[in-house]
Amino acid sequence: MNTSTVIDIAIGLVLVYFLLSMVCSALNELLAQLLASRAKYLKKGLTILLTDPEKLKKFYEHPLIASLGEPVAASTSRLFFGDIKPMAGKNLHPSYIPSKAFAQALIDMVVQANLPGPNKKPHTFDNVRQAVVEITDDDELRTALLSCLDSAQYDLEQAKKNMEEWFDNTMDRVSGWYKRNTQQVLIIFALLIATFFNINTLTIVDRLWESPQLRNDVANLASSVSVSFEKKKREKNDACLIEKKNNPDLETCPDTEKKYNTEDFKTWNETIEKLEKNNLPFGWSNVKECKEASKNCFCCIVKNLKWSDFFGILFTTISVSFGAPFWFELLNKLLNLRTTGAKPEKNKSNQ
Repeated sequence: MNTSTVIDIAIGLVLVYFLLSMVCSALNELLAQLLASRAKYLKKGLTILLTDPEKLKKFYEHPLIASLGEPVAASTSRLFFGDIKPMAGKNLHPSYIPSKAFAQALIDMVVQANLPGPNKKPHTFDNVRQAVVEITDDDELRTALLSCLDSAQYDLEQAKKNMEEWFDNTMDRVSGWYKRNTQQVLIIFALLIATFFNINTLTIVDRLWESPQLRNDVANLASSVSVSFEKKKREKNDACLIEKKNNPDLETCPDTEKKYNTEDFKTWNETIEKLEKNNLPFGWSNVKECKEASKNCFCCIVKNLKWSDFFGILFTTISVSFGAPFWFELLNKLLNLRTTGAKPEKNKSNQ
């Protein structure tokens, strides 16, 4: 078997997986924005730290936290698709809270609720600890905060750092929950798209194997796609850095993501059209036959399904779940290997 043939077939498959992964990621990001998924998972994590609903409500209403939320006017869709309600009639719950803001807001809230007026400001280690001791309706919160304070050795700044670490550890768990949910959503999107467009790994391999011209055209297309996306990746990172510089509290870059997700969809459509022009098998070939026979297309397609169709689409779905970054990196490695070629075998010396 020719090594270059195998590499070209692999490039064709990886290109398809990368394009499909990219679209699934963009769809997932759009869905996450509509459903305010990050804000929901953040709230879920905060309920572990602040089990009392009333305390959680007051925490969200603190100016340091409320200012991080997106204005309602800019996120009307979330009010319809999600259960994240406006804070103080102005903003939605934030999707990200810096650990420093969490620690300061929590201290302010506890002191405000448990100390008499004259002792509330300025915050000192003693009055903060006194306020924590006065918490009588939440034993878990009192125990956690006392642990942060007592291990700080009367240093309020160190106590804040301990609270920040407590918050960050919980957010690491939340991040794991969110990633698992994202993975599940990606698989669902991949299955739907692969089924709808009949992106069958086995059929693609078969077509690439049969046509040297198709393999060469697809490999050349993959090379141009790689260069284009590498350039966009740099532009996206630069735009994200600028966005974060203008707003240091941001963990992600929503405006940049929105802009480049739109461009990704456009690029995906253009590349898929080029692949179709090169006769790479996408879509259900028997749809036209079913229409000509005046049959129900769905029933006709299902009736003519083969086990190879099922396994080919399933393999595509599983492959796409690895994510666009994985396939983009592998695509670049394969293209480099195709350019340099396989290393020649060393001649064995005559004995």
